[in-house]
Amino acid sequence: MSPLERRGRLLLRAYPATYRQEHGAEILATLLEAAPAGQTRPSLREARALLAGGLRVRIASHRQLPTLASLRLAVLLGLAIAVVQAALLRVIWAVSEARLPLTGLRSGYGPGYLLLLAALTMTAATLLWFAPRRVTVPLLSFVAVATLLPSRAAGLGAAVPVVALAVLTAAGEAPRLPRSWLVWLGLPPAVLVADVVLPHWGAVAVVAAWLMPLYLLAGLLWFVVDSRVTAAVALQQGLLWIHTDVAPPVRVNGPVLIIAVVVIGIATLRMRPRRPQRV
Repeated sequence: MSPLERRGRLLLRAYPATYRQEHGAEILATLLEAAPAGQTRPSLREARALLAGGLRVRIASHRQLPTLASLRLAVLLGLAIAVVQAALLRVIWAVSEARLPLTGLRSGYGPGYLLLLAALTMTAATLLWFAPRRVTVPLLSFVAVATLLPSRAAGLGAAVPVVALAVLTAAGEAPRLPRSWLVWLGLPPAVLVADVVLPHWGAVAVVAAWLMPLYLLAGLLWFVVDSRVTAAVALQQGLLWIHTDVAPPVRVNGPVLIIAVVVIGIATLRMRPRRPQRV
């Protein structure tokens, strides 16, 4: 494979996988035929055209589903991110033996139980991309029950998103979550781990302060490509600031919640299927 072909294939990643399977070979062949002898990389104009074309195809493909189906996928992603991040917080809590209020867990858990519960939770959330509903729904239900067993009051805040995820997964016949969204499932946990680890490394401690704002900025800017991801990130952040404890029962960060609702509303408007243009 020549350097030009290798770089051309890399640029083709801008297109959705199904589109690449149908038209990728044709696009790549056109690029190679038009290239002068000895060219090792696409020109700036060719690269810009491929990236812009891929972006247009992705935007069009994301707006083919009904609005409710797209919103369901967005909520599924947002809940999955929130559940995985809460599970990782349990791991950090168990390892450091600290009390992290964002977990919503206050008592009744030993470190071993927390680690096992976190592993099951992460597995169940990840299987949403790969396993059928008859596997993921029972596993999510088991995780919810296991979260409530030691202390129903303390585990309620962590169990509610898992239950919502199980119910939403069982309902409807919408398509499975896109594999490309797995990156968004892993970003908040990666940011969380880095935020815990990096402050202890003096030379790069300042990086930790920028990680969460960059993640949120990426989620907002992704509105141009796929507003469902933006809605999912907003939902995850909204859930992050709703804490369920023993007393008081619920504490809500009002401004964050209002911003999340507004962003989700705007993103939902953009999910509406694009009407065919009249000739």
